[in-house]
Amino acid sequence: MKSPRLSATKSVVRLGLVQWQMRSYQTLDELFEQVEFFVDAVSGYKSDFALFPEFFNAPLMARYNDLDLLKELHYFGAVRNLKDPRSDLYELNLNNE
Repeated sequence: MKSPRLSATKSVVRLGLVQWQMRSYQTLDELFEQVEFFVDAVSGYKSDFALFPEFFNAPLMARYNDLDLLKELHYFGAVRNLKDPRSDLYELNLNNE
């Protein structure tokens, strides 16, 4: 069942643009905590979309640089899947593209 807020036609759309400071992350969980902080902040302003920088996961690229492509896809797939549950929880569309 769709949320009424997400399916309703709106004349005004609020964008939450995230200014991301590059930090060193040791684990995916640390990255997810930082993402959740910004999602929570943006949803507090009743934004309809949260737009993250294209390479917001760049600090993890150096950490996992030694992995082969299939293992990298596993980690970065987890980052992309992060969007779905939090989108529903905060009634917010997340995008980093």
